Formats: sequence, C-alpha cells, structure tokens
Amino acid sequence: MGKKRTGRCHLCGRLGPLTTDHVIPAAAGNTGERWPTTFHSLSKNHRRGQQFQNGMVRDTLCARCNTMSGTHYDPAYTEWSRQMQAFHDPTSGDSSLALPFIIQPLAIAKRIALMALVMADAASIDEPAYRELRSFALFPERRARLRHSRMYAYNHYGPPAFATPVLALATKGGPCPNILTQVGIEPLGVFVTRSDAASGRWARRKGLLEVTDWATYAPRELPRVHLLMPKRVGALPFEPLRQEHLDGDSVAS
Repeated sequence: MGKKRTGRCHLCGRLGPLTTDHVIPAAAGNTGERWPTTFHSLSKNHRRGQQFQNGMVRDTLCARCNTMSGTHYDPAYTEWSRQMQAFHDPTSGDSSLALPFIIQPLAIAKRIALMALVMADAASIDEPAYRELRSFALFPERRARLRHSRMYAYNHYGPPAFATPVLALATKGGPCPNILTQVGIEPLGVFVTRSDAASGRWARRKGLLEVTDWATYAPRELPRVHLLMPKRVGALPFEPLRQEHLDGDSVAS
C-alpha cells in the first residue's frame, strides 16, 4: 500500500496527509480504467493518454474536506449527471432544445468549484480566483457572487476530458482564454475559466452553458430548470502546439 502524500489541502489549506479524490464523483461514472488525453500525456507522447486505474483522481484534499464533499456535493452532481444521461444520444446532431432538470444548483456549483481546486497547481491556490473558490466551496450553505471565475457546462461525448490549468498561446486574433480546468465523462462535462473578457468570448463562441449564477441559489433549493446543453466531443480545450502554430496560427480551439 503506497504512502500517503503530504501537502496543503487545496480546499482548507491545512498541511497534512492528502487523500485521493475522484475529480468527477465515482457515482457519476468515474470508475474503472481511464485513458484521458492530458497535457501530461501529450508531453510524454503517450498515444492512449494518461492511465488511471480507478477513475480520474487527484491527491489534493485532506480527509475532512474529501468527506465533506462526498456528503454535501457529490450526490447533487451525480443526480444531475443521471438526469443528463436520459438525453444523451450519440447519434443525434447538436441539440437546440432546452432540456428539463430538477437539480440542486448551489451544491452542483460547489462541486464544480472543487473540481477546479483539486486540479489546480499547489502553488496557485492562494491566487484570487482560487481563494474565492475555496471560500465558496468550504462551507456547504455559503452562497457567493463569484467575481474572479466563471463556470460552464456541456453535454460531453467521446473520450474523457481531464485538463489542468492552462493559458493558451495565440500569435494572432487577440487574447486567448484562461481556463482553470476542464473535466468530463459522458454525459456531462464542465469548464471553469477566469472571468476575463477573452475567456468569456471563448465560452460564448463555443456555445457553452454558463452556470456561474448557481452559486447564488439558496441551500437545498431544488428548482425545475430548462438548460440549453451544447454537445461537445471530449478533448483538451486547446490543440497541441505544432510548428504551424509557431508560424502564425492560434493554439486556442
């Protein structure tokens, strides 16, 4: 049995042993062998992607924060994923229909915030965007108007997505988006970006559904909502850097 890694918990900030967190809840399908394409796998030229033996995981939370998330946030996200599965049809084209859901927006927003936190680099968790997400996600009933980050959702198809923070390089076309994370397995995926204008333009161009305002819902509020969920094939948010990009093309996809 491997030795537990020690470090700062990416949620509460305490130093101590870290536990394994399923970045997408295991109950939402994040189990078994997974081979997502990641920036790590690209850097190592792994054609199949990065191997995970039992779901896509990160060792970045202390036991208390991991348990709190599993109790208060994972069930709401898992239920949203379960409802999304009913509309998940790989043979259909892009949907223009608003799909009906009965969900807990605040708990889902906190799980999405936690996804960004567990995927963050340890040296970054005191930056304003991450500090805001930590304050929001640390307490189950705390509501917030997020100023430094934005949350988006989509109907995920194809291979798993598991992208750590990255700022795109662009050599034309102006500023590129600053994405904190993308995680997804069929049928549901999410992005968290910084709140700058370039990131907002990128998300609108992709037709992503913004769910940032879910952070303002009341605790345990269970509304019936109709969501326009865009279809997106699982992939990294940016293409790998190639020579033609260095010759003048943007890397942002």
